[in-house]
Amino acid sequence: MVYVVLFLFGLVFAVKATDNFDDFTKLLTPYVAAISAMLAAVIAYINVARQTKLSLKVEQLKADLTKDVELVKTSLAAESIAFSELSRAMNAHYFSVAKVEEGQFNATISQACDDAMAAVEYQLMRLSDDCRLAFRTFWQELHVAEQKFAMAASNDERVAYWQTRKKRVNQLQKEFEDAFRAQQSAR
Repeated sequence: MVYVVLFLFGLVFAVKATDNFDDFTKLLTPYVAAISAMLAAVIAYINVARQTKLSLKVEQLKADLTKDVELVKTSLAAESIAFSELSRAMNAHYFSVAKVEEGQFNATISQACDDAMAAVEYQLMRLSDDCRLAFRTFWQELHVAEQKFAMAASNDERVAYWQTRKKRVNQLQKEFEDAFRAQQSAR
């Protein structure tokens, strides 16, 4: 719009400045060429400025995306490590209690496994609420089983109690694993 006004202003000035129409036509061609060149230069400048601005935005978005991807990778790695440590402690504790079926339950070893679970409990903060609940309920079930074993008069009583709780303990371990998989797939 500004260029049209300038062109008309120049055209009026050219007509007034020349007394002869031939002089006007001689001036019109270079004038139109100059205006066209200026217009092309301005358009090119606007395009380059816009391209530069968009390129900077794209680079910033790429940098932010790379940073986010690295954070997700780090988070996933931390979650996987937490899951591995917690699962290892759960398995060790489970098998120390399950030894009752073979008549080889050792309260000292089972207590050491219980302590190992307590030592890795801090890893729960990296996992979902469902993982935490399953882990703590699993741990509680094994803790209660150990207490029942200590009060039992014979190994047959221990085995009988374990048989009633074994399925629930296995279910809790599966819930822990399923909750972790759900947490991973949610990302």
